Amino acid sequence: MDAANNQEGLSFGTELKDGFKVTEAWIGNGVRWLEDIQGFYRERALLEKEYSTKLLQLTKKYFDKKAKKSISLSVGDSPQVTPGSLESASLVTWTDILTQTENIAMEKDRLANELTLQVADQLRGLQNRYEDFRKRHVAFAEALEEERDEAYSELKKSKQQYDAQCQIVENSRVKVGKSYDGSKSKATKQHELNIMDMNNAKNSYLISINVTNRLKDKYYFQDIPTLLDSMQDLNEARVRKLNHIWNQASSMEIMCIQRCREHLEASVTAIGRNDPALDSAMFMQHNVVPDWAPPPDFLYEPSPIWHDDEEMIVDEPSKVFLRNKIAKSRRGINELRAKVEQKQKDIESLYQSREQAISDPTKGNFDEIFSKLIITQRDATLTDTRRIMLEVEVETVELVVGDIVKGTKPHDFKPVSFKIPTTCMLCNDVMWGLSRHGHKCRSCGYTCHSKCEMKVPANCEGVNIKKKKKSKNGDAGAAIIDGGDSGDEVSSSFGGSTMTSHSVFDAVSHFGRRRAKSTATKSVSSASTAQQDPYAVPGLQNQQQEARAKFAYAPNGDGEIALSEGDDLLLLEPHDGTGWVFVRNGNQEGLVPFSYIEVVQDLGRTMSMSSSISGGGKKKGPAVAPKRGAKKINYVIALYDYAARSDAELTIHEGDKIRVTGSHTGEGWTEGELNGAVGSFPTDYAKPVE
Repeated sequence: MDAANNQEGLSFGTELKDGFKVTEAWIGNGVRWLEDIQGFYRERALLEKEYSTKLLQLTKKYFDKKAKKSISLSVGDSPQVTPGSLESASLVTWTDILTQTENIAMEKDRLANELTLQVADQLRGLQNRYEDFRKRHVAFAEALEEERDEAYSELKKSKQQYDAQCQIVENSRVKVGKSYDGSKSKATKQHELNIMDMNNAKNSYLISINVTNRLKDKYYFQDIPTLLDSMQDLNEARVRKLNHIWNQASSMEIMCIQRCREHLEASVTAIGRNDPALDSAMFMQHNVVPDWAPPPDFLYEPSPIWHDDEEMIVDEPSKVFLRNKIAKSRRGINELRAKVEQKQKDIESLYQSREQAISDPTKGNFDEIFSKLIITQRDATLTDTRRIMLEVEVETVELVVGDIVKGTKPHDFKPVSFKIPTTCMLCNDVMWGLSRHGHKCRSCGYTCHSKCEMKVPANCEGVNIKKKKKSKNGDAGAAIIDGGDSGDEVSSSFGGSTMTSHSVFDAVSHFGRRRAKSTATKSVSSASTAQQDPYAVPGLQNQQQEARAKFAYAPNGDGEIALSEGDDLLLLEPHDGTGWVFVRNGNQEGLVPFSYIEVVQDLGRTMSMSSSISGGGKKKGPAVAPKRGAKKINYVIALYDYAARSDAELTIHEGDKIRVTGSHTGEGWTEGELNGAVGSFPTDYAKPVE
């Protein structure tokens, strides 16, 4: 027992380091060994009636079996030091049991039945349970290895992305050198954007290196040792269970065979000396790897294309990316810390319950507690790994640039799906679809692509952007009706985000949907230019399609509007091949013959056309195509007042004439346009115009 006490402090996780494979093989041998013991007792139950001769043959058979497996059961399949003639404590106990069995000459039928029901069947159940425990440990180890390899793979991908961005920058640099005149500025601008992306890719690569190194250390110094300690507990629990069954079998023999009492008592004494820690100690002593060292840390590898050092890029565009990354990581850290703390409390509670179950089986089922402990340790380990990843990201950035989040207001984005076209406030491209490919700030409603999330400046105002713009610019719809031409960009609600009138036009042209647009056709003054949307893409304002009336036209049907020769028009929808087109003429909107207008691309061309047209006499228009297949304009009259409750809804008042821009969905809502604003309103709050 003194030797056992000296081994109580030994731990697989402390002594064996990266020794999961040999440990798992050793424990697997022990679990599979239960099948041999079960076979022994089953065969013995059949042979009990044959008394001494058969029993002697049986014990000899299992002596041989033990001799063949002595090394693997004592020190594993591939020990660092051969054990010689030494055997594990369990094998010594097993040897003593076989020796005492040789002295038994006869057995009663009752004993044979008891051995079958109370020993062999229990061993089969024990083997199945502990084989399941072993497989769970293997799955746990595979998950840890997969997570480690995934981190290695992510590092490799980050390196490849960085190399790819370097190649793109090099290509754009060559392109700049080959460009001339007007194309050179465009190529130069693209080259600068490529450099920005390359810098971001480099920073991501540097962060990934530190994260991977930290995860590597965690894998070898925390995760694997914890798993090995758990496997040590598994093996020792198996030995304890095996001791219990051996005691039970021996007790049966004592009760049934008085002549073998002395031999069976000797077996009980031998079993009592079999401390589970002795097997573990012997296995550790013969499997410790001398001078073991962990794998080396990962280091920065410069791209063979873009020659650079390992310093992090900290220019202003890069700081935007890093600031967003830190803010996002900090939010994740707070959430994961709470989860890890709770898991640790659960583990401590389970450890206490396990110790109580070992000392007093009436206080709990050890197998159930051990099963819960394995699962909880796995969940806690994986959660803590994610926490460390985020903490290393924050540490890596703060070591270079300090706390760049302090004093800023990063956006708190959440992934969303956009059911109607919505503009990315960073790049002004349109987002639409049920898949989660966009983000929206929980505080201010800022919307952007997933790819743009980390590039958005940390200037969250904490209020809804659209409401703020409405309060600043006034009623956008009134500006349209009044025909204002100040050049200020009119904001309209479009899919839960704020858009300029020009970007709305682009979105409508792309999706073929009717939306309100500014009717301003004059040059934008310098004063209004200073008030442009800070998120607008340069050059986007020159993409409207305008038209000029070539002939006068008098409306002949519902939904048509009148034209005078030379009228300036704004196309609200592209021509769909029906011969009719939907336009705005002043404050009126409706259908006109497509052959009566001429589409122009810019205001200067419009003015020159106006002078050429007005120079001649009044012209007669061509024959008008019948409106077969032309879109009919539907209007409804508001019966009651309704105040919009979100940016996607439309405020209406009793008596308003609303143009229907979308069909009734069957859910009680209709989409319409009123005073340049577009949104949904309750279908029952309006009636069709007769």
